[in-house]
Amino acid sequence: MVGDGREAYQNYRSLMFSIIASRWPEERRRQEAEEAAVSNDLFAEAGNAGIAATAGDFLGWLAYREALRESYRDFFRDVDIWLSPADVTNAFPHDERPFLDRRLQVNGAEADYMHNCFYAGVATLAGQPSTAFPVTRTTEGLPVGLQAIGPYLEDLTPIRFAGLLAREIGGFVPPPGYET
Repeated sequence: MVGDGREAYQNYRSLMFSIIASRWPEERRRQEAEEAAVSNDLFAEAGNAGIAATAGDFLGWLAYREALRESYRDFFRDVDIWLSPADVTNAFPHDERPFLDRRLQVNGAEADYMHNCFYAGVATLAGQPSTAFPVTRTTEGLPVGLQAIGPYLEDLTPIRFAGLLAREIGGFVPPPGYET
């Protein structure tokens, strides 16, 4: 594979924020970049790079993505499914605060809420199809999930895998207090 998970997620964040920020007025881009600049978070820095991106930066990130796609094509020649965590944390109670005010608890430390995108970014940066599914529950009764990542354009592969696994382990059951 090209690089590692951190490098891929930095690229994902840079690309994502360059696209998001492209429609922002200059003043907002400057303000968001200043706020991100005070962070000691490697991934916030990558988002900041996306906010302040040049066309050359953007093309470099696209080149990285294409190299990653080639790595995935090689990987999936011999492998049907890649299992990874669905998220950096297990499920947690819903947070009603505005998105940018939310924080995560990861290994006992507070982290940027955007880190929720880490494992999704592993798949989506290169356009790989993935399906998230529960496999067990935390002691609080909330789902613990994995994601099945499949070969490019083979969306049915991870969907089918998740369906077959659900048949074997019982599938999704809403946690207590979340029933419909």
